[in-house]
Amino acid sequence: MVVMTQLAIDFSVRPRGSASKSATQAPSSGSTRPPEVYTRAEVQRLLDGPLGRNENTRTRNRALLVVMWRAGLRVSEALGLRVHDLRPNEGGVWVRRGKGGKPRLAGMDPESFEALQPWLELRGELGLDPAGPVFCTFTGNAVESSYVRHMCRRLRTKLGLSKRVHAHALRHTHAHELFREGVAEKLIQVQLGHASLESTDKYLRKAVVRARGW
Repeated sequence: MVVMTQLAIDFSVRPRGSASKSATQAPSSGSTRPPEVYTRAEVQRLLDGPLGRNENTRTRNRALLVVMWRAGLRVSEALGLRVHDLRPNEGGVWVRRGKGGKPRLAGMDPESFEALQPWLELRGELGLDPAGPVFCTFTGNAVESSYVRHMCRRLRTKLGLSKRVHAHALRHTHAHELFREGVAEKLIQVQLGHASLESTDKYLRKAVVRARGW
């Protein structure tokens, strides 16, 4: 896969303990859980999974997962994207309000823009607001983060996965893919929109050690 931000690696972290009500949700910044990441095969399984009741819903939800994974976005950032925030010619997506209200251009590779295209075409065919949110309902309203949480829970159950499935793990996966490809932590910090390098380091350190093999 040709990737603008050089993403390509398999990574795996064993889940800790059994699933609980809180375990199905993305960990907060103060969580003591180790950052979970998915292997490439696991991500593909999610993308090919039961993402909705009909083809239109599956097309939208698959595109959403791709963007969160390949651009390393928080779920709120992905759901906040407007159509004019997509900047394929600049190699990324414009996040207008990241954490702390800070904007940034998050890099995203050309093949991910291609994966997003079926939803954009369908969105146009449905006559949805061309200036509205990229990921919207079929009446044009923005998709809510609670919907994404429920979708992830259903995916885990229907696919019979042992790992938790949550949007933030796609962001973790993005960070670790970059790190394992040799991208400097400072650049990963900028890509993720972290205020400090310490936050980025917390994303990377434990999972990198846990993933070492003999």
